[in-house]
Amino acid sequence: MMNAETFHPAPDRQRKYLGHKIVLAVLVYTLLVASLVTGVQIYRAYQTALSNLEQRFTEIENSYLPSLAAGMWSVDVPRIEALLDGIAKIPDVGRLHLRGELNDDWQRKHSAHRQVLLAREFKIIYREGSDTFDMGSLHVELMAQDIQARMWDTAKSIAITTTVSLLMSALFVLFIFRRWIERHLVKTAKYVQQLDLTN
Repeated sequence: MMNAETFHPAPDRQRKYLGHKIVLAVLVYTLLVASLVTGVQIYRAYQTALSNLEQRFTEIENSYLPSLAAGMWSVDVPRIEALLDGIAKIPDVGRLHLRGELNDDWQRKHSAHRQVLLAREFKIIYREGSDTFDMGSLHVELMAQDIQARMWDTAKSIAITTTVSLLMSALFVLFIFRRWIERHLVKTAKYVQQLDLTN
């Protein structure tokens, strides 16, 4: 008749097998949760970055367009050139195209500008008293390269922080399991191994 020792696996082998399964399950769960959390945080960071980029357009509209309209009204070319240079230095601005009513044309383009992220067309209106005059339009493009680089850095930082945090939690769970559960299972396995199946 088969005795208890041949019927039941050794406690050490049971413990190692169970430990490996738990470690594997915890690692897979940790990676899945870390990926999900990282993806959500990156998406929110991207939406926040886009919202902040909208402020570039507000800055141009409020700070530059009135002076640009005045410069075009007085045909002050050096002033127009200086204002366009100032707009071109605003972070994330990739390309400017100013078109006047007299077929005047000015352009500025950042050397790193490859892909358009956001674009907007501004009407340039000069006001004198209650009269308004259409002086032309300014086309502004925001480039994607800088925000993509920032998003990549943010993604790496979030992924590392999230993964490390979850791994530390997983290690704590494994420690608790080993401390509170595993040793009791080992005692139970040793006790069962000593039973006589014939009795």
